[in-house]
Amino acid sequence: MVTRRKIRLTKQAQAPPPLCLSLYFYPPQFWLAYLRASPSFVVTKIGSTVSRGSTSLFPPVRTDKFLEPLELCYRSLCACGDQPIVDGSLLDFLQQVSTFGLSMVRLDIRQESDRHTDVMDAITKHLEIGSYQEWSEERRQEWPLSELSGKRHLFGPDLPKIEEIADVLETFHVITELPLDNFGAYIISMATAPSDMLAVELLQWECHVKQPLRAVPLFEKLDDLESAPTAVARLFSIDWYRNRINGKQEVMIGYSDSGKDAGRLSATWALYKAQEELIKVAKDVS
Repeated sequence: MVTRRKIRLTKQAQAPPPLCLSLYFYPPQFWLAYLRASPSFVVTKIGSTVSRGSTSLFPPVRTDKFLEPLELCYRSLCACGDQPIVDGSLLDFLQQVSTFGLSMVRLDIRQESDRHTDVMDAITKHLEIGSYQEWSEERRQEWPLSELSGKRHLFGPDLPKIEEIADVLETFHVITELPLDNFGAYIISMATAPSDMLAVELLQWECHVKQPLRAVPLFEKLDDLESAPTAVARLFSIDWYRNRINGKQEVMIGYSDSGKDAGRLSATWALYKAQEELIKVAKDVS
């Protein structure tokens, strides 16, 4: 039988005990908490999380492919007369996946138009064809349309990137890695002109987004609200763009920024007029 005894230690013997003795002196709960808080344990956990997260992204699982074996089970059980089983949790799960998909909600991507302008400027300078920022609006529309029709890629890894440009391009690359049903619209805040939309379409092509997200202009300031119907009408007059949207276009207007820019009363009237005129433009082109 082992009994506990008080041992009077000399000053030299009061140093921390070696690991083998420490395991005896401290209870297991202490060492479990210690190990979980140790840097090496934390690093290992983070590494495992990153590894599992990366693995889960490839290949992307489509909802219809995920449902195939479940629907096969459903039909098989129905054919065997097991209706009570079918009408239980299996049917509930099929309905949930069909309704919500595998991502529950779609994520909208939002980026300011000026950030896209910076990326386009870096591309045109890299190609030595001038500065996109200094081009007229007509030139900003003509060049992306010609490139979208030609289907050639404009840049590779050698494109000079500052942090802001890399951030925009990395967002598009993330979109290519995740299942498409994870995303909704690509919102272009502070939109001012048709070129803002065409720039996003070109960047999606350049970054290999196989099924491009729908680009949605967000007109926010007073001047932009007043020019929004003209900008949208110009977009609808472009054959390539009309084929791209297939008769559907989403437009957003900014209540908050227009109020800050023009005052609440003026902004409210501008928002009302913009909505009425945008509806008229859409009806005119069916």
